[in-house]
Amino acid sequence: MITACLASLATAPFTAQHFGSVTPWGIIANIVAVPLTGLVIMPTGVVLAISLTAGLEAFTGYFMAIPIGWLVGLAAFFAELPGAGLLVRPPSFVVLAVLVSSVFAMWLLRWPFAALGVVPALFGVVLWMYAEDPMGVLLGMSRNKPLIFNKNENQAMAYGHVSDFARDLASRRLGRHIIDYVPADCAGYCRHQFPSGLQIAVRVTRRGLTPACADPDIDVIFLGWPTKQLCQNDKPIYNFKLASDSNYLIFINKNSDIRLVNSSGSSRQVCPAPQPLHC
Repeated sequence: MITACLASLATAPFTAQHFGSVTPWGIIANIVAVPLTGLVIMPTGVVLAISLTAGLEAFTGYFMAIPIGWLVGLAAFFAELPGAGLLVRPPSFVVLAVLVSSVFAMWLLRWPFAALGVVPALFGVVLWMYAEDPMGVLLGMSRNKPLIFNKNENQAMAYGHVSDFARDLASRRLGRHIIDYVPADCAGYCRHQFPSGLQIAVRVTRRGLTPACADPDIDVIFLGWPTKQLCQNDKPIYNFKLASDSNYLIFINKNSDIRLVNSSGSSRQVCPAPQPLHC
């Protein structure tokens, strides 16, 4: 039980960073599944392998299938519990480095100095909790390069066709479930409001750019095609066609400045139109 707890705690930050989710019930599931596998399934597997030489695999295979069925049923039971596969915001590479350093400190130092390793661990958790939250995802490697933006604490909205693989990827990066926009709600452009209150125009058609500029509720306009046209009221226009070489997390600060971060952690500022290059 102690080993299962330690293993789950040690791998949780890496699981969250790579898959954007944690499994709170995994500790209890492993406490049951590991003995079942080691004491029942594996020995019957050895018996099955030996019985192949005598042609008795149909008989021994039946007895091996029973505990495997128990194991599958156990996994299905825990997978259906509330909070199973809980989506979380992935920690940054800095947070992972701090957490790993705390583990090394507790391992290398002797007691009572080993307790000092708890300090960087707590610091890493605080960094994780208060890290800047991405506002959306640009799937630049997808064919139609859809934009996905946070809608509320639990959902994000996809503007454009998103494959099941890309949907799962974006959901884990944002820690939210992805829903599709309703085309009927967009007349020339779609209005999207972030939880912070910032409103943007997205899925803008060429005829919808002028109305989007005139809309007093719109703060920022996102385009999927280059333009030299500017809003007369100096409303910022961003062209994401330039950022099509990778998938990016989108960060927007209070001044509506936009920053893109790819999967390797490389960051770059985006300039508003008609600037043809990135800042």
